[in-house]
Order: sequence, then structure tokens, then C-alpha cells
Amino acid sequence: MGVMLAPEIQSILRSSAKKVIIGGKPQLKTPMGILLKHHGKKEILPAEDLSAECAAAYGAVKIYEHFLKTYAGEESKWQK
Repeated sequence: MGVMLAPEIQSILRSSAKKVIIGGKPQLKTPMGILLKHHGKKEILPAEDLSAECAAAYGAVKIYEHFLKTYAGEESKWQK
């Protein structure tokens, strides 16, 4: 598990953020939260399971809305 999470944890620890929200399935979120709490000086905020579960779908909707707003009426640009 540690080998799989190491690059992401290192990236988070190097960031300048003081607070970190972690999401995902509990099987990954829990060990990541434990590792970050023991190796960093950041406030770790685990997202609720339902919020983490819905985040990807919400992000996809936002990207689609931005795409429609940006390219409305310009079908030829994105259909090629």
C-alpha cells in the first residue's frame, strides 16, 4: 500500500498547502490520512464517503458545462 501511495504522499508533503482534503475509497483514504498525519505538518481533512463518491461525477459535469459554454456553436473545432 505504501509503495502505491508514496508518489502522491510525497507530492502532498512538498506542497505549500496547510490543509489537505483527501477523498477516495476508505481503503485508500484511511492509510493515506494516517501516513500524512505522521509525516507532515498539515491539517488533514478526510472527505465524507458520499462526497468523495460524487466528486468525480460532479467534476465531469463542470467540465462538460465549461466545454459547452466555451465552444457553443463551434462544432467544427471539437468534432474533428
